[in-house]
Amino acid sequence: IKIFELKNSSLSILKSHLSHDNAVSQVLPLRDGNHFATCSMDYTIRIFKSKDPYEEVAKHEDEKKALSIAQIESGVIASIHMENKDGEDSIMHFWSFKNKELTKVHTIEGNEDFKPFFVWAMKKNKFAISCKNYLLILNGSNFNPIRKIEEDWKVQCSSFFQLDDEYAYVTCGGTFYQILLVDFSCCFKENTEAMDGESVISSSEDGKLIIANKGK
Repeated sequence: IKIFELKNSSLSILKSHLSHDNAVSQVLPLRDGNHFATCSMDYTIRIFKSKDPYEEVAKHEDEKKALSIAQIESGVIASIHMENKDGEDSIMHFWSFKNKELTKVHTIEGNEDFKPFFVWAMKKNKFAISCKNYLLILNGSNFNPIRKIEEDWKVQCSSFFQLDDEYAYVTCGGTFYQILLVDFSCCFKENTEAMDGESVISSSEDGKLIIANKGK
């Protein structure tokens, strides 16, 4: 992990030796403004200070590789862990981070129907989970499912961008190469323009950067 400073249109490295033992899956700034979290294929999630000396202050070691993390409005950190093998055994943990300690507050075990891959924070203390054939919206206060969106779903989504309280853009990986607009009321449709004037930017291995906004 490298820490950069952006100043006068140039980047300078402030720190370059914050290391995991395997590929880093995600970096997440925490809501307290003083820390960021990381998850990795080295079976850990870690918390670092976001100011000099950027030192590690907490770590959790798991039996499964850490794929994705998100922090919801209540301050709870959600993390998804999975073994990359046949069966795709996955589990989801929820954490409280206080006084330099990660405390597990809830766990959702994976099963044949529930195999989470990615998690994203949403507005109004909700979060979205990408599963194998559907998108699941959960309540961040009690971790109960609010809505399951699976109409015409082809593959787990690989990114999520919420536009407002009802709509979000998701991208579908694999061979489908799609950016989809999802209506949380279970209306599922493709679109290429935002609903509220905000812009969404997507990038792809096909060499294209697409910006979609209202009216264009």
